[in-house]
Amino acid sequence: HPDIRPNLLQHAQGYGADLTAAVGSGNEFNPIDMSGIGHGTHVTGMIGAVTNNGQGIVGGMPYRVKIMPLKIFGADGSTTSLIFFNAVKFAINNGAHVLNMSLGNITFQPNSDPQVQQAVANAVAAGITVVTVTGNASGGSNGAEINGQSLTVLPAMYATSPGVIGVGSFDTTTGNKSYFSHYSRTYGEIAAPGAENGQTGLYSTLPLKLSGYGRLSGTSQAAPLVSAAAALTIGIIRDAYNYVPTPAEVERLILLGSVKSPQLT
Repeated sequence: HPDIRPNLLQHAQGYGADLTAAVGSGNEFNPIDMSGIGHGTHVTGMIGAVTNNGQGIVGGMPYRVKIMPLKIFGADGSTTSLIFFNAVKFAINNGAHVLNMSLGNITFQPNSDPQVQQAVANAVAAGITVVTVTGNASGGSNGAEINGQSLTVLPAMYATSPGVIGVGSFDTTTGNKSYFSHYSRTYGEIAAPGAENGQTGLYSTLPLKLSGYGRLSGTSQAAPLVSAAAALTIGIIRDAYNYVPTPAEVERLILLGSVKSPQLT
């Protein structure tokens, strides 16, 4: 995408990684967005679309951002805990500062995943701020509270760890929780815009085969704005003080700097 490509982080084998591809296939470093709605491209543009290029949009992290696309979903939308783990390992090995996880495994019963939990812990231990989502209700229903019993969302439920930020969505028109957004007093630590005027999605990049730009809504759209804020926080502190803040420090600064909204209590 011309509004993203200049900000992709290039490594020796290509751009990012496709963790669903067989090693040696020639496709493992070609993470093309195969989503029917262009989910990954939309999220990417919200973080790092090119600034001041006379086209499209501007990413939330407008200065010297580099995007490392990591594909963990196959064409049928499926993935595994091992693929997730390996994607995080790739990010660690290639110097990521922030991991945006606009994804979630939603279940209506108690659930945990030691491999996913370990991957998130490994990222934080390596100095990476992790941003994850509270998830969306399906079928047009209102979001519910994540309580670990009748509703669980992974990896959002690991947001209790310092350096892991759980993000819900609010409506930019009303300031209220987006109707679709799950929420939690424990695991949902901040909200960001994920839609406007009810169901109207936010405008961002889409694959060129889907017209290049368009609107999507969801907690997946809220998280990249927090990820962009985390990247901006890291960059400003690094440039000003020659110091890279820890994930826990990044989370603390973002939460301290956020608006305390009675509508989201």
